[in-house]
Amino acid sequence: MTDTEGINNAILSQLIELAGAKDLDVILSQALPLLASSFQAQLGSVFFQVAPPQFQRIGQAPSSLLDQIDQIEQAVAARLAEGTWRIADGASVAISRRLYPEQNLLLLNIPLLKKTQIVVGSLSLAISSENSFGEAEEKTLIAIAQGIGQLGSLTAELMTTQKRYRELDLLRQTSQALTATLDIGELLEKVMHLTANVLAAATASLLLLDESGQELSSVISHGPQRHLLYKQRVSIQEGVVGWVARNNQPAIVNNVETDPRFSRQIDTRTGFLTASIAAVPLTLKGKVIGVLEALNKQTGSGFDDDDLRLMASMATQAAIALENARLYQDLREEHDKIITAQENERHALARILHDGAIQQFSAISMSLDYLQKLIKVDIEEADREIGSIQALAHKGAQQARLVLFELRPIVLETEGLISALERYVDQLNNDSSLQVQADLTPLSIVLDTNVAGTIFSIIQEAVNNVKKHAQASQLKIIVSDQSDRLLVQIQDDGLGFDVSQVEAGYAGRNSLGLLNMKERAALIEGGLAIASETQGSQTGTAITLSIPLKANKIFTKN
Repeated sequence: MTDTEGINNAILSQLIELAGAKDLDVILSQALPLLASSFQAQLGSVFFQVAPPQFQRIGQAPSSLLDQIDQIEQAVAARLAEGTWRIADGASVAISRRLYPEQNLLLLNIPLLKKTQIVVGSLSLAISSENSFGEAEEKTLIAIAQGIGQLGSLTAELMTTQKRYRELDLLRQTSQALTATLDIGELLEKVMHLTANVLAAATASLLLLDESGQELSSVISHGPQRHLLYKQRVSIQEGVVGWVARNNQPAIVNNVETDPRFSRQIDTRTGFLTASIAAVPLTLKGKVIGVLEALNKQTGSGFDDDDLRLMASMATQAAIALENARLYQDLREEHDKIITAQENERHALARILHDGAIQQFSAISMSLDYLQKLIKVDIEEADREIGSIQALAHKGAQQARLVLFELRPIVLETEGLISALERYVDQLNNDSSLQVQADLTPLSIVLDTNVAGTIFSIIQEAVNNVKKHAQASQLKIIVSDQSDRLLVQIQDDGLGFDVSQVEAGYAGRNSLGLLNMKERAALIEGGLAIASETQGSQTGTAITLSIPLKANKIFTKN
C-alpha cells in the first residue's frame, strides 16, 4: 500500500457520492466492499448503533477471528446501550491490532465516530500481515472511518427525521379523518386503513370491550383478509389482545411461536395465520375500552417500539373520536325523542281540545242558532235554553282553563310544586266525574324549577292514563318529604292492568305513557315503581316516584 493519498481521495470521493443514497443500509453495504478492496482486506465488518442496529460483513476468515469480531461488536453495542459514549477532548483515535500468525492475518479495529468524539459503532478489517500497514495507512483508515461515522450518523438522523415527519403527517391525516365524520363505521374504517398502511401490516383490527368487560369483539378490520377477523369475539383471558386489554399495556410479538400469550385457537377459529402482532389498549378516562392491533409486519425485522408509539397515538385519537361519535349519536337520539315527544304533545293537545272545549263551543254555537229561532216564538223556553247555554259555556271555560294549566302552570314557577298540585287537583275536581283527593305535605326544601316541572309532568301523565284507561272513580295523589328523598304516589281504584304485558308490547304500540314516565324519572335520577291489581276487591294501580334529594344537590335550590 503505497498510494495512500490516492486511496484516501478515491474512497472519500465515493463516500460523498454515497451520501445521496439517504439510506444507512445502502451506505454501509456499499462502503464496506470499497474499503475491503482498497486495503486488500480478506474480511470486512461494520457495526452501526441505530434502531434497529445495523450489521454488515463481507469476506471470509477463520472462526477464531470471527469470534473476536463478534466480541468487539457486542462490547461496543453493550457500552452504547448504557448511554452516550464520548471520547475525551484531545484524546486521539487509535486502531487496535491483533495478529493471527497461523492464518497470516492482521485484524484492525477502529471506532466509528460522529462529530469526531461520539462513538456510534465499529469497523473491522482483516488484512494480510505481509501487507504494509504503517502510519500513513493508519491515518487514511482513521480519516475514512470518521467519514463513514459522520456520514452514517447524518443519514441515520435524516432517516429518523423523515420517519418522524411521516408519523406526524400520519397523525395529521388521522386527526383530519377522525374529525371529518361522526359516523362510527366510517370513522373506524379510516383508522384501520391508516394503521395497516403506515405500519406495513397485513391487517389491522379494532376490538371493543363488551358491557361485561370480559369479551372483545372485532368491530372493524382492514386488509385483504379482513373478512376472517370481522365480528370475531375473544375472551380477555385469551391471546395477546386479551393480555393487552387485561393489563392495560401494549405488546409486541414478532414470533408468535415463542410467546406463551399467543393463542393458536384464535387462528383456528378465524382461519387467519398470525406471524407477528403489535397491539395497544384503547383507553378513555383511564378505563380500557378496547384494543387496536396490527398483524403480520410485511417489511423489516418486525414491529418495533416506534410502531407501538405511533399506534398508541392513533389509539388515543380513536378513543376520543369514538366517544365524540357516541355522544353525537346519543344527542341525535335525544333530539329525535324530543321531536317525537313534541309531536305526541301536539296530537294530545289537539285531541283534548277536540274532545273537550271545541265540542263545548260547537254545542254553544248550535244552541245559539236554536235560541235565535226559539226567542221569537217561546220566551219561557228561550229563557231555559239560555241557562243551558250558560252551563255549556261554563263547562267549556273550565276545560280550557284545565288545558292551559296542564301545559305549564305559572304557579309552579312562582309558588312551587305543592301549590301547583293543589290548583291542579281543584281543576280536576271541577271538570271530571273522577273524584281526586290530595295528601300534599309541605316540602322542607325548594325544588329546582326544572325538577318540579318534571315531577308535575309525571303526575299529569299518570292522571291522564287513569282518566283514559282505568275506569276509576277515586284517585289519590300523595306527596311526602322524607328528609333524604321525595315520594310521590298516584293511586286509583280502577280496573288495573298487567304491567309486564303492557311494557313488553311497547314495540308495537303508539302509546308510550309508562315509558315516558320512567324516562322522565331517570332524568332526575329518580325511580318509578308500578303496582297494579286486576283481581279481587282491591283492584287498581299505584304508581310511586322516589327521588333522592341529599345525593342530588343540583335538584334543589339553596
